[in-house]
Amino acid sequence: MTLDSPRKGLIKQELISYEIDEQTSMLIKKTHTRRYAEDGIDYIDSHTSEPLCRAAVNKETQFDEDG
Repeated sequence: MTLDSPRKGLIKQELISYEIDEQTSMLIKKTHTRRYAEDGIDYIDSHTSEPLCRAAVNKETQFDEDG
C-alpha cells in the first residue's frame, strides 16, 4: 500500500484495489483507508473487503465478465 506522507491539511486517503480470489473465484473490492488527525501527523488505518461477484474462467482471456 502506497499512500502520501502526512502533511498539513491532509484529511483522508483511500487506496482501492480489485482482485480475484483464486480459491473462490470471487471478485473482491479491497479498500485501505488512512484518516489523519487534526495535527496532520497522527493517523488511523483501516481496511474493508467486499465480495462483488463470481468471476468465470475463460480459456482465451483467463477471466470473463459475469459469465
